[in-house]
Amino acid sequence: SAMTVTFIRHGESYGNATNKIDTSVPGPDLTPKGEGQADAVAAYLTSPAYTDKYGPVDAIYASTMVRTQETAKPLAIDLNLPVTVIGHPKNTDAGERIGVQEISAGIFEGLPEQTGIGRIGYIVAPLAWTLGLQFVPVPGGETGLEFNERMTNSMKQIEADTPAGEDGNQNAAVFSHGAPPPP
Repeated sequence: SAMTVTFIRHGESYGNATNKIDTSVPGPDLTPKGEGQADAVAAYLTSPAYTDKYGPVDAIYASTMVRTQETAKPLAIDLNLPVTVIGHPKNTDAGERIGVQEISAGIFEGLPEQTGIGRIGYIVAPLAWTLGLQFVPVPGGETGLEFNERMTNSMKQIEADTPAGEDGNQNAAVFSHGAPPPP
């Protein structure tokens, strides 16, 4: 069988709307605009434009942050499926470091997201990771090695826990953030 994993970035949160870096758990709620974006994502993921290409969604996952869970909720209601929060609880094969939440901002938490030291500082370590320097940490946060480990463990859990649909394939919708791409 084949597996499709569709990563969806959460809708606009109050953190986004106020231009603040907020990677703390549980984080801010969605704004009314973000709620509309969540409804639009659900409509797309249940539409023939999506299902004819990838098949119906068989399982829904979200990060430990409220904004991803709120973005996943309309799809969960439409499909009558639960939203599984990755990392709580984890399966026994996944590993200790697990989660699809965004990269911890460390010392840049609460700073402006689009200007100044927050914007520059928060991106330096992830840029270093793309150059093979995965041991470099976000100051006060995680290293690229830790990030990759938790994302890989998350994908193991998603693969193990997503049932095959009527088409014989697994199709998982993962509500996450702008920073964590798949491993």
